[in-house]
Amino acid sequence: MDPAQPTQQFGITGRGSRSVAVIGGGLAGLASACALAEAGFRVTLFERRPYLGGRASSYEHPGTGEVVDNCQHVLFGLCTNLVAFYKEIGIEDK
Repeated sequence: MDPAQPTQQFGITGRGSRSVAVIGGGLAGLASACALAEAGFRVTLFERRPYLGGRASSYEHPGTGEVVDNCQHVLFGLCTNLVAFYKEIGIEDK
């Protein structure tokens, strides 16, 4: 697999007929895709990993099976914009 090639595709439907592609399913890509959909664009989001979230996600370590959390700094209240985005998309408590 070529890591530079996106392998997952996610669709977000806006109201308009214009379409746009967003490359990357990290926080910036997700926020951009949501804002574009709200502005009326049909959005296709491409992410090379099989999950969204980028560096603000958790994953199972292939060697140990332990869950590794990449976003511990959120717990310390350092990411006010991230928490606001979570509220906006309705996942604040998840």
